[in-house]
Amino acid sequence: MNKINIQLVIFDFDLTLVDTRYTFTKILNEMRANHNIQFNEEEEKDAWGMSGRENIERMLALNPDAGFTADELEELKINYSLKHFRELKISHKKLLIDLSKKGKKLCIVTGNSPTVVAETLKNEHNQGINFELILGSTLQTPKSDQIKECMEKLKISRENTLYVGDHINDIIESKKAGVYSCAVCTGFHTKKEFEPYYPDFILDSVSELQNII
Repeated sequence: MNKINIQLVIFDFDLTLVDTRYTFTKILNEMRANHNIQFNEEEEKDAWGMSGRENIERMLALNPDAGFTADELEELKINYSLKHFRELKISHKKLLIDLSKKGKKLCIVTGNSPTVVAETLKNEHNQGINFELILGSTLQTPKSDQIKECMEKLKISRENTLYVGDHINDIIESKKAGVYSCAVCTGFHTKKEFEPYYPDFILDSVSELQNII
């Protein structure tokens, strides 16, 4: 596998750096038990590729009589997330630290709340990993725009930027931004499902990044 000259590595968060499947199930179950908020389990695979706000709008549509506005429901979900995300450990910590030592800039662009991600990074296990920026995509600001913002703020070109994500939407958005795209099969999608979207790289794990940059 040929290596490429990458100066900026931008990561998705959920299911890419942290396995949050069980955590989100706990959060949704608590919201259902404590506030009678329902969710469609059959659609959860698609939900991982959406922004947090898109998921809130979808949840609100399923619960029109719940008595929450979109802002209130979003705040409720963030509060439950803050409670549980503090316990999570980022995978491949050593690799991330090594990339920084090699002069690579690291950022996170996620559909999750930047506040929740920042709280996760406070976990003692996650100390020592340096992310230059943590940005959360919204309905109005898709991941492609956030990827461009990282490049602009850090003054690094598209040709030297790689986006790493576990969802098909991550590949679509990275291509819109004009950067290298790397799919990791740590979420719900297989290599075969990624192939029609032509990512530049398909890896089984984030740990394999050391083979390409």
